[in-house]
Amino acid sequence: MINDNHVTAALDLSRVHYNTNPLVARTLKKSILIGQEIELLESIRTQDNPNNDFFYVTFDEIGIKAYHLGIDINLLDDVIIPKLNDADFFDIIDKDTVEIKFQNTKKIYDYGKLQIKGLNSDEKSILNLLADGMIKPVPQERLDGVISIFPEMSQDPLKKFLMKTEIMSPITVKNNTYYSSPKIYKNESQFKSLLSNSTYDSVSDILEYLNENPGVPIRGLDPRIYNPNIINGLTLAGAIDPIELSIKGSSTEYLVPSNLNSDRYDQDHLDLVKKTLANFRFGENYAKWKLNDLTRFLESLLDRGYAGNATPIGTDYKNLELAGIVRVSPVSGDKHRFWMQKKDVIQDTLNVLKGSASVIKNNPNTQLQQMRNSVVSRMILSNNKNDTISDVTNALRKVQRGIN
Repeated sequence: MINDNHVTAALDLSRVHYNTNPLVARTLKKSILIGQEIELLESIRTQDNPNNDFFYVTFDEIGIKAYHLGIDINLLDDVIIPKLNDADFFDIIDKDTVEIKFQNTKKIYDYGKLQIKGLNSDEKSILNLLADGMIKPVPQERLDGVISIFPEMSQDPLKKFLMKTEIMSPITVKNNTYYSSPKIYKNESQFKSLLSNSTYDSVSDILEYLNENPGVPIRGLDPRIYNPNIINGLTLAGAIDPIELSIKGSSTEYLVPSNLNSDRYDQDHLDLVKKTLANFRFGENYAKWKLNDLTRFLESLLDRGYAGNATPIGTDYKNLELAGIVRVSPVSGDKHRFWMQKKDVIQDTLNVLKGSASVIKNNPNTQLQQMRNSVVSRMILSNNKNDTISDVTNALRKVQRGIN
C-alpha cells in the first residue's frame, strides 16, 4: 500500500539527485520528479498569504523557489507547472501570473501517492524499499532483490548511490547485514546490541507498530506481544523517545519513534512537538471526552486556526498553554476551544502522526551531499558570528519550510 513514507522517499531522492550517476538519475527520474513537485507545492503552501482559498504569485516567484530547491528551470516550465496546472493546484492566469488554489499537506501528499501509483513496478519497488527503511532495518537480501530488478548496468551505480547519500545505511550483526534510513536510531552500538540479543522480527514488529501509532501510551501495550526489554533496548538506542506526561496526578509514558523527526536539529522545537503529541494522545486515550480523529483535529487546527468545543480542553492541556503552543479560551458554559499559537509545532506534530519524515533543512547555497548534512548546513550558517543559534534555526525554517 502506498503511504506518506513513499512520498517522503521521493522527496529524499529529489534532494540528492544532482549527486547521482547519470544512469541512476535516468532510472529514477519519475520518482525524483514527484519529489520535486511535492517539495515545490509545500514550499508555496507554507508561505504567508492573505487568503485561505486562493492567492496569486508570479512565475518569477515560483522560479526563485524552484531554484532554491534545486529544480531545473526548464523542467519547471515544461513539465512541472503544466502538470500541477492539470492537477488543479495552479491556474495560469496570464504569462506572468499563477493563481494558487487552496491546498493542504494532505491534498499534496495524496497527489504524490496518486503519482507514485502510476509508476512502473521497478521504480515503485525502490520507493517501497526506502519507505520500509524509514520504519525498520531491511535485510540485505531484500535490498539485493530490489536492486536486481533493474538492468545489470544500473545495479552497481544504484546501490552505490543509496549508500553514498546515506538514504540507506548498512548495519551488520551476527554476520547479517541490514539497511535502513539513518534516521531510525541515534546510538548504533546500542542498536547492534539489541539486534544481537533479539530476533529481527521482534524488533521489526515493534518498530512498525510504533511508527503506525506514534505517541501510543506504554501502559496500553500488551507485554506478551510487545516485549518491554525490546522497548527498553530501542529507547537506549534512541529509536524511541518516551515522553512522560502527568495530568491530574496520573503519570503515563507515551512512546514516540525518534526517527520520524530526527532531521530536526532544533532540539527545543522537537521537544515541543513530542510534548504536543503526548498531550493530544492523552486526549485520544484517557480524556473524559475523547478525540475521535486526532489527524483530522490537527488538520482543522491548521486550516482554521482553532478547533474543539469541549470541557476537558479547559483543564487537561495546561502543558501546551504554558509552552505557548496553543491558547485555550472559553466558548460557552464550561466548554473551551484551542487557538493555535505555534503553527510550525502543530504542523510537525501532524507530520509525525502521519508517519512522514520531516523535510531536511539545508542552506540553498550549500548542496546537500548526504542525508545527515543538515547539521553541516546549520554549522555553516552559525559561522556568521553575528548570528545566534536561534537566528540560525529561524533562518533554516525560512529558507526551506518544506513539510514542516
